Amino acid sequence: MYYFLVDFYKGFPECQKDEIYGYDSTYVAPFVEGLDYEKYDYVISYMRKVSKLKHSPYLTDTEDGLYFDNRIPLIPEFEKGIDDFVYIYKVKKNYWFRATGP
Repeated sequence: MYYFLVDFYKGFPECQKDEIYGYDSTYVAPFVEGLDYEKYDYVISYMRKVSKLKHSPYLTDTEDGLYFDNRIPLIPEFEKGIDDFVYIYKVKKNYWFRATGP
């Protein structure tokens, strides 16, 4: 999570050219250290609030690129509109589900 909030944009020259940076590491580090990765998974959503997470074995074949992983992908549905927030959702860990693929 630290990588996506702090270091992700450093790998893209166009982001550096447009002065797009991640969050300050002094703010993110204490927050990330307090998360419990043993019991929970986390969903990060930039500028859009998640209204619900859909899941279905059918979605593995139609909306997902990880055909080799038999777990069921969670597909987010977003509320309309864009705002200037980062939403972080805590989801109880379950080995039947996984994040969506590319």
